[in-house]
Amino acid sequence: MSSSRWAMALSMTIVVSPEVQVVLGNGMGMVGWLFPLSLALVAILHLFTLQVYGDIYGGRYRQDNEYAFLSAAFGPWLPLFTSLASRLVFMVCVATISLVTAGYVFNEVFVYWFANFAFAFLLLALVLVLHLVGRSWALKVQNLLVIVVLAMVAVLVASALPTATSLPAAGEIDFQVRGLLLPFFLVVGFECAFLTQNGQPRVGQLAKVFGGLLLLFVLWGGVMSQVVEPSRLARSFNPQMLVAHQVLGQPGRYLMGVAVIAGAAALVNGLFIVLRHQLAELVPAPWWATASGKKKKWLAVFGVLALAAAPALMMATGMAGEELIDVYGRAALVFWLFQYSLIHFALVVRRAERPWLHLSAGLMLIGAV
Repeated sequence: MSSSRWAMALSMTIVVSPEVQVVLGNGMGMVGWLFPLSLALVAILHLFTLQVYGDIYGGRYRQDNEYAFLSAAFGPWLPLFTSLASRLVFMVCVATISLVTAGYVFNEVFVYWFANFAFAFLLLALVLVLHLVGRSWALKVQNLLVIVVLAMVAVLVASALPTATSLPAAGEIDFQVRGLLLPFFLVVGFECAFLTQNGQPRVGQLAKVFGGLLLLFVLWGGVMSQVVEPSRLARSFNPQMLVAHQVLGQPGRYLMGVAVIAGAAALVNGLFIVLRHQLAELVPAPWWATASGKKKKWLAVFGVLALAAAPALMMATGMAGEELIDVYGRAALVFWLFQYSLIHFALVVRRAERPWLHLSAGLMLIGAV
């Protein structure tokens, strides 16, 4: 399997997660078909940001990575803070939520006697074992998990579209302005294709994947808004399961159940891959460069154990059921958007070509924040 394909799978780490489908369903319930229009505008802005990441990792700006690029413009502390407050906090909080969601779905859809938290811990343990076995296996499994999620959603969309015109209208939309900002949460994470430097994906190739995924999710969002009442869709914690049941009955619940579990595993596995690489860049460790191969291996094992311990402790202490964890998770996404704005502002500071475009993009992202 080519490294570029692995990079593409990593780019979809966030978008295949169960939480993205929740945001999609909630957004369609809040603003209806204005949601895809807002998503299209956000997608254009994000593709512009991805082009910058392509230039950074392609060597155009003579920096090795995102952190070095931002540090050259703003010093070391601001990029360090935003990187940890975005991706690391997101992993701790949203990975916890997704694991618990997967456990709940497994319990409700597949094996009712199997405790949902037990399945959540089991899924986390399987991802941990995968990383202990080897990074190459984690990348292969990531590719498989992404394909499974997209295939399940595509089957549901294909099953619903032929009868979409005959379905009754779901009801009137109770318009909520904040639904227009939710698309900003749907596009984060595509730069993960570059962050691990696992091959150098072409920005054009990544844009095609990005566009295809957005089209699939717009169609899925349209199905959601057609079969479930908007007010119910807007406040649901699991709208994708409601819609899947409406579209195909119990087989639909099975398909979406597989998608939710695979998406949760892909989120945790992909974030582990990205964060292991990112933390090695962020944390000054001169002893790492001089460490022996055996010592590096044990340090890598300790790193992945520490990453797995974070969501495990969150679940063990009952934080998974607290509303505060949702607040922290969304705060991490806001910091992620702020990180994107810094990317554009750094180019203004460096007096790059077309600085007004980067200034405008940065200000739009700050506005969203």
